[in-house]
Amino acid sequence: MMQNLKRGSDNKDIRSANPDLAKDGVMVTRADGSKALKVKSRKRRSTQPKKEKEKKNTRNKVILLCSSLFMLLLAGIAFVITLSYYNGNKFSEKVVTTIESKSGAEVKVGGLALSPAKASMKQLTFDWVSPNSVIDSLKLDSLDAGYGIFSFIGGSWSGPEVLADSGEMKLYMLDAPDQISPSGETPVEFSFDTYKCNKLTATIGEQNDWLVTNTQANFSIDANGGKQVYLYGGELKAPLFEDHKIKSGVIEIKQTYADLSLVLQPENGDGTISLAGEVGYRNASKISLVTKFSNVAMSGWVDLKTKRFMHGEITKGEGFFKMKLGDIESKEILTHVESDKIGVSTFAFVETLSLEMKDSFYSRPSFTSGSKFSMNWLKDKVVFSDIKLVETSQMELKGSFEVHKSGDIKGEMKIGIPIVSLSPLEVRRLKKIFKEDDGDLLWTDITIGGTLASPTDDLSDQFARAKRRSPADTFDQLNQELSD
Repeated sequence: MMQNLKRGSDNKDIRSANPDLAKDGVMVTRADGSKALKVKSRKRRSTQPKKEKEKKNTRNKVILLCSSLFMLLLAGIAFVITLSYYNGNKFSEKVVTTIESKSGAEVKVGGLALSPAKASMKQLTFDWVSPNSVIDSLKLDSLDAGYGIFSFIGGSWSGPEVLADSGEMKLYMLDAPDQISPSGETPVEFSFDTYKCNKLTATIGEQNDWLVTNTQANFSIDANGGKQVYLYGGELKAPLFEDHKIKSGVIEIKQTYADLSLVLQPENGDGTISLAGEVGYRNASKISLVTKFSNVAMSGWVDLKTKRFMHGEITKGEGFFKMKLGDIESKEILTHVESDKIGVSTFAFVETLSLEMKDSFYSRPSFTSGSKFSMNWLKDKVVFSDIKLVETSQMELKGSFEVHKSGDIKGEMKIGIPIVSLSPLEVRRLKKIFKEDDGDLLWTDITIGGTLASPTDDLSDQFARAKRRSPADTFDQLNQELSD
């Protein structure tokens, strides 16, 4: 009871101290009859801005992460779908349509595979069915084209180069100018700086008369629309000459002809040959090339029939090569030669001099003191003109001769023997035949004739006439008479 009284006193004190509690409370009667103020319990309320901000940031991060994962998932799905499309038949057909449009050829694509960084093909084949295309066919193997992921996504592919491991090209001579008419339809846009083939073999003509093998060919189009093909290495096989290595070359492709610049090296030797000029596409159109030679063997640039007469090295030379495309017999090859190493043989006068001069030099004369001559290889003959062969202490040879396709030979030559190399007796002896004296050399004229099988000249007859001054005389008797 005392406790209840005390509790009541406490409530009273509370009410007096907190009038709001009395106002908000409700008076209730207990079971024992006592009264009390029943007040509703209140929850503790307080604000904590820092924790609320952290909770909000955490919630935003979770939302962002989930969104990112969702977007990546969508992007992955889109990428897979895109990659599947690019590696499908429909896209392959669009690639074929674009290449056909740009080339004007019928195209076959084998093993097209695309990734975000590059495209590859096992084989790409072109066939130009138009009779007005200088290229008949082109087959390329193992192609790669790098373009980068942004070009892949954008759908407009571009990059530094398209590279093929090997290729075969067939070129024909035209009956009309090249007139390729692209369709203009390009469903796939692509642009590369260079189209390269590491090992290209190209044949020219129906009989494969001209053949380029194992050359690296780079095709490019400059800012002005000019088309160039650059060649590095490989071999050139031609019907007229020995085989040559290709050191370098540039072919600028025009509408009806090509500008050619080519540097060659003999297959089995040193030195260089430069060719530069125009090559037409049409059958019987002109080929006109300027030629330059440096330390090259003559054998690669002279008719086989004439090698037996003059052989050696073109130390320095220049001239031209002309013919009608497809007509080898129309050729004209003129070369002005300077040489420090030229030999002559097979001529009848060589044998005569070796017998009469009693000197081993004359059995196979070799001229190393600076010689000059011109070679003109024509349809029906080879002409050697403006000949001046010099071996200072032994002999000089001047004149010209020609070898006809039929095998006939004709020409006029002058043989000079240096006086300083002769004794007084020999001078007196030779003056019976070498009657022209210019103060340095004794000269005689000879006429060359005969055939390839049996060349002739009249030097032997000149010696014979000198010996037959009287029926009893011999040439040795004449020498004795002159010495007395």
